[in-house]
Parts: sequence; structure tokens; C-alpha cells
Amino acid sequence: MKKRVAVVGAGIAGLGAAYSLGVRGFEAEVFEREERPGGRMLTDRSVEGFAVDAGAQFFYDVYENTFRLCRELGIAGRLEKFESPYGVFRDGKIHRLDPPAKNPLSLFAFGGLSPRAKAKLFRLIPVLAVNYRRLSLNHPERWERLDRADCAAYSLRHLSRELLEYLVQPLISGLCLGEPERVSAVVMLSGLKFQMLSRLYALRGGIDVLPRTLAERCRVHYGTPVTRIVLGGGAARGVAVGGDGGARTLEYDAVVCAVPGDAAPGLIPDAPPQILSFLKSVEYSTGIIAAFGLGEKLFKETYAVAVPRASGMSVTALSENTNKSPSSAPAGKGVALAFLSGRASGEMLDSHDDAVAAAALREIAAIIPGAPEPVFSRVYRWKPGLVLFNPGYVSEMNRFRREERNVRGLFFAGDYMMTASVEGSLTSGLQAAERAEKFLTGT
Repeated sequence: MKKRVAVVGAGIAGLGAAYSLGVRGFEAEVFEREERPGGRMLTDRSVEGFAVDAGAQFFYDVYENTFRLCRELGIAGRLEKFESPYGVFRDGKIHRLDPPAKNPLSLFAFGGLSPRAKAKLFRLIPVLAVNYRRLSLNHPERWERLDRADCAAYSLRHLSRELLEYLVQPLISGLCLGEPERVSAVVMLSGLKFQMLSRLYALRGGIDVLPRTLAERCRVHYGTPVTRIVLGGGAARGVAVGGDGGARTLEYDAVVCAVPGDAAPGLIPDAPPQILSFLKSVEYSTGIIAAFGLGEKLFKETYAVAVPRASGMSVTALSENTNKSPSSAPAGKGVALAFLSGRASGEMLDSHDDAVAAAALREIAAIIPGAPEPVFSRVYRWKPGLVLFNPGYVSEMNRFRREERNVRGLFFAGDYMMTASVEGSLTSGLQAAERAEKFLTGT
């Protein structure tokens, strides 16, 4: 008889774990409280002809497991490389910057930084070169040496105040909706590495094509929340689930917990203190995205414009999704996304959609005078948003990865176990499946 594994959560981490377990010959069942798969990989198709990526936005070409899985699932042909310019809003003007991987000389003509700041930026080249392998996306166990200061302290010591406010802060806000004073410098260094050397890809038809295709290969119970992971004798015994059919307890040989880190303690209140201590320390940002369907593009060529906090605005970035994937909207139309900062998102989390959209439109008009009027708007709220790697978090995360074995048959997966990215979440699920296989086979 096949060994049975319960997977809690149908985000990309849980689906990756379930799919991998199925390939390895186990019977995996996924329990998801929502009526759809994907978690924060969501594409909204509620307006005919439009496909709005409302959470995760793109893949880097260094996403090894993501690209491999796309090939296995037969959707690699949907991957679309885009090399659209970026922009930085400074002093009332958008300054264009081509992707460094496409045009390395673009930085020299970039008007968003002073010549002195650009010169100081080159100090990072030897740092990134020496730590190139250490900054591997799927090997956080290598990062501890770089996890000794926050981004702000590192920037002020090694770079400059200008680079902190007009490069590092927008980067950190884009990566995790965090503030550089509270995020580890390792996030900045790895983010700069990927931004400088990697190319970006979208999925034609929407980013949720990946989790939806993956879910078709798995056994997923939608609308079935897990209320508790049952532990006994130092091991996982199954799950207690609730739904329209009432609460019931189901026995399994192992359990993969693939919910956000801050939600996990509520499922395992009787877990060992050291496990609960780490999980309770996991912190996420809050995110709000205001999306607008437009009669024409917001930007002709540019994909995204960073809005530094020095501008005093709530919006931290704007993007034109049709410059990422033309399939986002009918020909000639546009899809503009306004990403609110983590701070502003927290303040406006309970505001009415109309108020959020109106505030975003006011700032869009200030950044882009004469911006086209929207034909529709949508507001998406994410709580949790993205995991925040505070200084010292990497060491605690790596310790937790070792201590996970204290409860036999219980395995954890999610962005908080790797990185705040699709690749990090997916890889954590694949690694949880590997650990579960070793446990179930006694190898």
C-alpha cells in the first residue's frame, strides 16, 4: 500500500511538494481553504480580455526549478522573455534605465543617480563577484556570513545616502515591500545580483497558469480548511479538517505544512517550543495592489517605474503589464498596476476599494500628467504579503531547518524557508518532498 501524505495549503510550495511526492510514488492529498490554487500567484480574469497578475509578477531566468517544472508540465512554450526598460521617479521626472543584462552601458546615461553615486555603486562589483556562489537563490545555508547588518546600515557604511534612498530602498520595497532599516543586507546583495545579471520572464495568459496546471496533476480538496495538524508521540499523525461537511480527523503517514509561516503555529499548538518560537518570529509585509484597465498603455515601452520613499508618496512602484506580456489586455489597451508601499498598505488595509483606487490614481496623475483614465479598477490586498528577512533571520531559518526533524513526519514549506520568491517557495516544497521521502522510506 502506498504511503499517504497530507499537504496543507495549495500555494506553489504545497503544490510543488504534492506533485513531487506523486512522482516519487506516494499518495499526496492537498487541503486548501480557498476555492482556487496558487495562493499569492493569482491572475484575475474577471474582465473579459484582461488577465491581471494580482500577486506574483514574473520569473527570473535563474529560477531553475520553476523553469524545469514548466518544461515537465508542458507549459514552457508560454514563457515570454521581456526586456522592457525600467524607470525611477526622481525630482518630478521619470529617468529611464535599460535592463543591465540587455544594455550594460545604460547606467552611464541614467539620470536617476548622480555621477558620484554611480561611481560608488561600482564598489559592489567585487563584493558580488566574491560572493557570487554564496548568493545562490536555492542555498540559503550559504548566506549567514552576509546576514550581519540591515540594508540601510550597510549602504551608509559602504555606499552613500543617495544610493540608499534611490537604489536600495526602491529595490527592497520591490522585493518584499519592506524598509531597508529592517531587512537584511543579504536581500539587497542577492537582489542586485539578479537585477544586474538576470532576464525576466512572464507566462502568457497569466502567472497562475503554473499553479493551475500543477494542481491538475495533484489531488486537491478546495474549500477544505485544516484546523489542526495532529501530533502524537513526537510525530505527525494526520490532520483535522473542517468544511461544509463538518470537522473530521484524517490519518496520514506524514504531513507537509505549506501555509505562511505566521499561520503555522495555529495549526500545531502542541509542537516543541523551539519550533513554535521560530514560526512565531516569522514576519510578513502587508501589500496592496491597485490595478487599472486602460484604453491605452500607461507607458509606451517601460515595464516598471520605482517611486522612492523620498517622493513622499504611498505608491512605491508602477507597472504596465502589457509591456511584460501582451496577453494581459486586448490589443491597444493597457493594464496599470500601482503597488503601495508596505507602510501605506498597512495604513489602508481596511479602507474601501474606491478610496484606495482614488488615492493611487492621484499619485499616478502626479507622476504621469495626462495618464489615461481607467475603464475599470480592482484592488487586491495581501496579508500576509512577502516574508521579511530581518537581520539575523537567515541564521534562525537555517537552525529551524535542522530542528524540523524534532517532530517525525512533519515537514515545512513556504517562502519563509527559502526566499520571498516563486522559486524560493517552489523549491521549499520540493525539498520538503525529498525529506518526506527519506522519512517514509527510512533512508
